[in-house]
Amino acid sequence: MNVHHYRLFAILVAIVVIPPVHARAGAYSFSLIVDQASLPQPTQGLGSVLSPHALGLNKNGTAVFATYNVNFANLASGTRIYTANAGGPLNLIAAEGSSGQVIQNLAPFGVGESINDSGVVAYWKSTQAPTGSTEGIYRSDGATIYEVVATSSNQLLPQEPTAINNSGEVAFLVDNTIDATHSQQALMKGNGSTLVTVASVSNNRFSSIDNAYPAINSAGAVAFPAHGPVPLTSGIYVGSGGPLTTIISSTDNSVGYFNPSLNDFGKGVAVVGQFY
Repeated sequence: MNVHHYRLFAILVAIVVIPPVHARAGAYSFSLIVDQASLPQPTQGLGSVLSPHALGLNKNGTAVFATYNVNFANLASGTRIYTANAGGPLNLIAAEGSSGQVIQNLAPFGVGESINDSGVVAYWKSTQAPTGSTEGIYRSDGATIYEVVATSSNQLLPQEPTAINNSGEVAFLVDNTIDATHSQQALMKGNGSTLVTVASVSNNRFSSIDNAYPAINSAGAVAFPAHGPVPLTSGIYVGSGGPLTTIISSTDNSVGYFNPSLNDFGKGVAVVGQFY
């Protein structure tokens, strides 16, 4: 791996302010949030760099991003998750590390975290201890950590995205492994006290629930992409634990839909479509 490529790629995180429709084309404003020089540096190795795989932004301009410490022994050691605003200090949300015999790991390169408008971040974390290992979905503002769900059965996927709303509910993907070649996916949401299954493949409606980012609004409605078994259907669906609403679908296997966004009224969904 060319380490210098990562150093050059991950120089800054910036807000791009998109001008109104009537504004002159190309009139963009960039605000520097963080650059490599302002990141905490380790005592050895090549230093901390920003992860190109993880970035989120809320309506207040607070960005969530991950860093990892590059050294020659382990190119992905020491992942950390931060939030920051332009011109403001770094707020540490979570960090990999060990205390005695307890080791805590974050998703590789910080993949999958999300942020709400209060600056609360949802993320995946695993804990290894002599008494056993667990993995879970957590949310934190940097001061207090709340457990959304934790399990010891390897059901939560570290590189799958989360989505958090302004009420603190988190949507995430669960993978129940049946055998070496079969798994049963489910999209769930939880707030630390209640877990709700939004959709699953167990009812044969879907053959897979995609790993593209889900979206959850303040009312707890979740929009997500999925594929159906027969006929092969690709679509975007919305649900909150009851009946699902189909937003758009196609039986053409050359069409794919990804990364929906959902407004707080539950009636407006923006979708990325890909045609092969």
